[in-house]
Amino acid sequence: PLTHSSRDQHVISLDAIYASHPLNEHTLLARLERQGIPLAGLNEWSLAIDPDTGFTDQNHPGGVEAVLTLAVAASVSVTSTVVDAGAGLGGPARVLAQAFGCRVVGIEQDRNRYEAAVRLTERVGLASRVTFLRHDALSGTAGLENIDVLWGQSAWVHFPNPETFLDLWIPTVRPGGRVAMSD
Repeated sequence: PLTHSSRDQHVISLDAIYASHPLNEHTLLARLERQGIPLAGLNEWSLAIDPDTGFTDQNHPGGVEAVLTLAVAASVSVTSTVVDAGAGLGGPARVLAQAFGCRVVGIEQDRNRYEAAVRLTERVGLASRVTFLRHDALSGTAGLENIDVLWGQSAWVHFPNPETFLDLWIPTVRPGGRVAMSD
């Protein structure tokens, strides 16, 4: 079982990783400015797709194509409620909302990544469909229930005990709902 001290050590190590991670709000916006993409009126596709450098808000292998492929396999639709546990900067959450029109709740425990996800989502005009909760997904389900799709991309590998995470979150998935993950 995950003890309090091992969870604290895990959080500390993730905080250290993300404090120095090159993929962050500042570097994403700097890339757009270098490419002459106006920050006013920005859309998610500008953040998510960069054929020149591949430097996007998709902090997982496969980029947008991987998000779309997983979403189709999970039958994400305009009526879906998706919970992205370990949402990071929120790239997959925004792509899901942009491409499928669904509602997405991103769960992110790191304060800086959470705040950046909120700002980037507001910047691209998707705040009405994508919301974020600053929450440790291992400490509870934040009152979420009747989820259509429990989502994770390159995030759950960071959980010290994925079985504990799934035992906690699977009951929030509605009957007929799905778990979509790639790690």
